[in-house]
Amino acid sequence: VYAALLEVDPSDEIAKAALEEVKKQLGKFEDVVEMLLARSQEAASGDDRARAMAEIGHLYSHELDDVDQALVAYTQAVCEAPTIEEYAGEVARLAGDKPERWKEVLASVTEKVKSETLVGAQRAALLLRAAHWYDAKTTHHDMALMAYEEVLKADPVNEGANEGLTSIYKKAQEWQSYSAILLKRADAAGTTPRSRDLRTEAAHVFAT
Repeated sequence: VYAALLEVDPSDEIAKAALEEVKKQLGKFEDVVEMLLARSQEAASGDDRARAMAEIGHLYSHELDDVDQALVAYTQAVCEAPTIEEYAGEVARLAGDKPERWKEVLASVTEKVKSETLVGAQRAALLLRAAHWYDAKTTHHDMALMAYEEVLKADPVNEGANEGLTSIYKKAQEWQSYSAILLKRADAAGTTPRSRDLRTEAAHVFAT
């Protein structure tokens, strides 16, 4: 019935959703994946594309037992909606501690950043996501540094990027850069207690 309705009106979203549910109940998950891919391609917004890709990721992970395809789908969801922690969490879970999987994830993220289809806050969020993963999940800390610096070009007081750089400099024991960014963050924090704490930490570095 729903398939017939779609033949009459291919844009009938209610019929599409109902047909997806019927196919899920029948265990025709590959068919559902195809429908979701079409929905993603037709979506007008990144959030809608991300939801469709996340649904695909869920099906591959929980119904089709295909971790690799699930990871691809969730990575695309993150690329479209980088601020959604649920999608990023699934990427981390599926990639685990396997360097090859992280290599693929970060290659896709980098390609999305370079495509310039994301702008403003969304692009900054994806860069921050990439920087965190480069720093935490790979040995390419230089790539993390570059991603944080790219964020700061557009937003010099971005706290996420400045905090990330602070962590990298501290781990690398680059004390001059570390103290300089502490003071930069302190200036941005104005007269708050946070500013005082940052200045105290910088002073401690100078004294040692």
